Amino acid sequence: FNFASENISFVPPTPENNSFKNMNAIYVNITSQENLNDSLLEWGNASGYTNLTMSNISAAKWFRNMTSLADGNYNFTVWGHNGTFNVTGIRVQSVRRFVSIDTVTPGITLDYPQNITYNINVSQLNYTTNGVNCWYSTDGGATNSSMIACGTNFTSVNSIEGTNTWRVYTNDSAGNLNSTLITFTKDTLAPSISISYPQNTTYNTNVNSLNYTVSGATSCWYSLDNGITNTSVSCGTFITGLNSAEGSNTWRVYANDTAGNLNTSVVTFSKDTTVPVVTFSCAKSSIEFGQTISCTCSATDSADPSPILNYEPNPPATQLGIFTTSCTATDTAGNSASASTSYSVVTPSGGYPNYAVSAAALTKGYNKVMLRNWKA
Repeated sequence: FNFASENISFVPPTPENNSFKNMNAIYVNITSQENLNDSLLEWGNASGYTNLTMSNISAAKWFRNMTSLADGNYNFTVWGHNGTFNVTGIRVQSVRRFVSIDTVTPGITLDYPQNITYNINVSQLNYTTNGVNCWYSTDGGATNSSMIACGTNFTSVNSIEGTNTWRVYTNDSAGNLNSTLITFTKDTLAPSISISYPQNTTYNTNVNSLNYTVSGATSCWYSLDNGITNTSVSCGTFITGLNSAEGSNTWRVYANDTAGNLNTSVVTFSKDTTVPVVTFSCAKSSIEFGQTISCTCSATDSADPSPILNYEPNPPATQLGIFTTSCTATDTAGNSASASTSYSVVTPSGGYPNYAVSAAALTKGYNKVMLRNWKA
């Protein structure tokens, strides 16, 4: 008689129905509600079935260990017999269970990031796998992300400045585990660079050098024309032999690092080496002793509309002779220029006036009267 009965029950470590196992051995254990004289394990798959005698530790507890199993799908049932082989009895069949043997770990590769240095924030983890469940860790497994169904890349992952090691894990329905890791560097910090000379001011000499400080850079270059023309230099080496233009100049120096981070420093200064043009004249070229002479001065400058003028509008006429007076103009850059003119101081046409020596003067040695037309 062949009919299933709940009298025979599978007990652990017998695999559950429709389960997956990642080992090449299966242990089938049963208990029976009545004593059995023998039991047979029917084991196989679509390729064929075999009846195998089971061992027992009592009349109600039977087991069979299946070893060296190849990966694949199997099913099994147990036949229990409560009589002898020579005596008719009842053979009772258990339910049939299905199990899959899978000892092959799922494949997994990490597609992004790569083992390189990035100068951007890396926040995505891309992978390829034939596994079932996937998760990742960015700290060596100390903490793990939530497990998801494989096939969706991970986003919003946090990378840190410097070295990062990320690992992605996968397992399959049988519990086979695999993982892969990648180590990469994140460098989003640009080199430090600053121009120290020239400064943002006006110079009245030719500016022919470019001094700067730099750190964290592997290559440097400069431009005097806003990047139209660039010249490479060894980082940290001052640049000499340059030509600045009259007027406004904008100079730039650049630096980048191995990660491609770029930084630049720029300065705008003015070069004014043109001196003012001075126009200076006096109203008369000859005046009599004691008279007043008036002089005027003006200046023009290509960069300074109002140069500073330094001159005497009324130079002295207190001595006889030929004298020179001048006007100096200085612009905001410190450039200066001068213009001069000469004038003569002569004896008055009517002679000198009478000068009487006072009593006080006589006490100092004066003893004559200065008469009109007296010549010195």
